[in-house]
Formats: sequence, C-alpha cells, structure tokens
Amino acid sequence: MAETFDPYRQWLGIHKDEQPPHHYRLLGVRIFENEVPVIANAADRAMLHLRTLSLGPHSAQAQQ
Repeated sequence: MAETFDPYRQWLGIHKDEQPPHHYRLLGVRIFENEVPVIANAADRAMLHLRTLSLGPHSAQAQQ
C-alpha cells in the first residue's frame, strides 16, 4: 500500500515523532536561537529550498 506523502519527512527530514515541528526545527537551528542573522539565514535557506520544490508534483504542499 502506498504511503501518504509527508513533506516534513521527505523534504525536511523531520520524523513523525518530531511532528508537528516547532519553528526552530523547521529552520534547522538550535532551540531558542536568538541571533537574528542566524535565524534570517536559516529562513532564507528554507525558502530557497521550498521554492525549488514548488515546481514539482507536490507544489500545493510547498506553497502551504
């Protein structure tokens, strides 16, 4: 049987036991990171990654 598409797992490597992920986990920074440049760079990196995925078969999930 085919599994349901899990964008957290397949795109970001976030296992089911870590879902739903908190904001720090989504960005891949340590929890309670407070340096703005670190957070901003991580957000830019995540957005770039999602933009590339928005052209694929699961574009609706990438837009969410």
